Amino acid sequence: MVAALPSTDVRILPIAYQKSPQGDAKSIIDQLQQRIDGSLDDYVIDYRLLRSNPSDEENLALVVMAKREKVISYLQIYEQAGLRPKALDVGPTAIQRLISAIPTTKQETVLVINTARTKSYLTIVSVQRLLLDQEIQFSEFQVLNKLAEALDIDYSMAEELIRKNGLINDRKSNSGTLSLDINDVSVVIHEICKPQFLKLVESINRLLVFSASETRGVPVSRVYLLGAVGRWKGSDLLLRSMLNIEVAPIREEDDFYACFPIVKGKSVNGIVPEMVKATGYALRGLVGDA
Repeated sequence: MVAALPSTDVRILPIAYQKSPQGDAKSIIDQLQQRIDGSLDDYVIDYRLLRSNPSDEENLALVVMAKREKVISYLQIYEQAGLRPKALDVGPTAIQRLISAIPTTKQETVLVINTARTKSYLTIVSVQRLLLDQEIQFSEFQVLNKLAEALDIDYSMAEELIRKNGLINDRKSNSGTLSLDINDVSVVIHEICKPQFLKLVESINRLLVFSASETRGVPVSRVYLLGAVGRWKGSDLLLRSMLNIEVAPIREEDDFYACFPIVKGKSVNGIVPEMVKATGYALRGLVGDA
């Protein structure tokens, strides 16, 4: 089995470095030591090379690290349950595997927005290669808290309100543009929540600039919205209107199960966003970790 460390116990850092005669690992560790307080001996560390070409003046690696005591404690829990993990995995590589397994995206540059209760993550996968993973300060709690404050209601009521009404309706006018009915509750929610989504778009635009430089101008062709905010009706439409890029959840009709012939074509009543990372973990060994 493959175990996944809780995201709260993992640090994922992009490390820029100049390769030394001793190789990538030595150069990465030297740079990492400058950014981490204390001894690196207290951590379990792994890395993925994102850019390592002899012609590049600066190389880039994605470093994954966790406190050694946390890793040992976590593995002991599995052993006590009679399980033996073959590997410890993390979210970015799971997302990269899944995107690489979907026929419609495996040759594209894709941005994945994985939203959670207190933070979110932006992951770029380009032609099956993990390009970057970055934590950002955008979250379900942040948006719902602003909604609750604006309407003078408690948090649970805000949560129920957005669950029932969504951020924007999907009706279209005769011209094909989104239709906003001033009597629609979702319009009120949309206007209150939009500033928080604009902050998300600012973070995304910075990553798009980086992505274009790494792919020599190849644009991001689509955005997948996952996690907590991905469940909200109209969240994909709102982001699409801000980014001018196709935005959607990963669903069955998007070939989510194309890599599983045994269930291809069977009705699964839609795919919840939380299944994405779990599926990526399950694909370890089946899809190359490019």
